[in-house]
Amino acid sequence: MKHEIEQGLHEKLCAYLLGEASDEVRAEVEAALAGSAELREEREYLEKTIGLVQETMALVVAGHSERAAGLAFEHTAEFPEDAEIVARVALDR
Repeated sequence: MKHEIEQGLHEKLCAYLLGEASDEVRAEVEAALAGSAELREEREYLEKTIGLVQETMALVVAGHSERAAGLAFEHTAEFPEDAEIVARVALDR
């Protein structure tokens, strides 16, 4: 995690962003987002990470693993923990 967000809330935020949260969890996350700049920053970080993963995996599925890995490595400064993992997955597939 980029920020020190309580693990349970972080998991709910991930479910929220992936469209997998129940109505109750969505309401809880939205209330928490309204009251926490730190959580809003984490949401933004996760949204960007999810976008990178989706874009990278689309390239892998299309048979462009090296381009996918290159894309992930381009984002290493922005996503130091995540980009390297995504690139490795792209190359290992």
